[in-house]
Amino acid sequence: MAYVQRSPVRNMDKSKPPSTQSKTDTDSNETLQDEQANKKRSKRMRPNSSPNKNQAVGLPISPSDLRDVYRLPGKTSTTRPIIVDFSTVLRKQQLLSFVRKCNNQKLANDKLNTKLIGLPGNQKPVYIEEKIPSRTKKLYLQAREFRKKNKYAFCWCSNGNIFLRKKEGDKQIIIRSEQCLVGLQKNIL
Repeated sequence: MAYVQRSPVRNMDKSKPPSTQSKTDTDSNETLQDEQANKKRSKRMRPNSSPNKNQAVGLPISPSDLRDVYRLPGKTSTTRPIIVDFSTVLRKQQLLSFVRKCNNQKLANDKLNTKLIGLPGNQKPVYIEEKIPSRTKKLYLQAREFRKKNKYAFCWCSNGNIFLRKKEGDKQIIIRSEQCLVGLQKNIL
């Protein structure tokens, strides 16, 4: 993420020429600008350290676990996704696992939502998913359609890999390309 720094705007006293303006005037203006910049930075999204909010799924997350948190650009009238970049892949996988476990144990109304994590306003669902490349997203969509048509019980994505499983206890099948789905279709027929 790029941060554009603008040149400071000084509130100069027009009664004095710039060369005679006192050092304390410019210092106080710079201090004021620093305070304003800090306020703007504090409005930027950052992890909340209150225990009831960051443990909604049972996994405490500290600010050191996060590398970056930002919202994708778009129209302000729509809900734009929030991207969270974790400092380690292990922590990301732990969060995804805890979210799945939390959502599977609860009823539809009690799944992860804005009220559960302490956000004000109407209760809306919160979706947490792994960010995958567009090519993998397309393949994942095809794999889910294949699962529905061919009565596979499970289709999921983990670490950028797509998996299918026919029924509980069967061996998982990794899907690396559309050719894998075509091969599975031929084996079914």
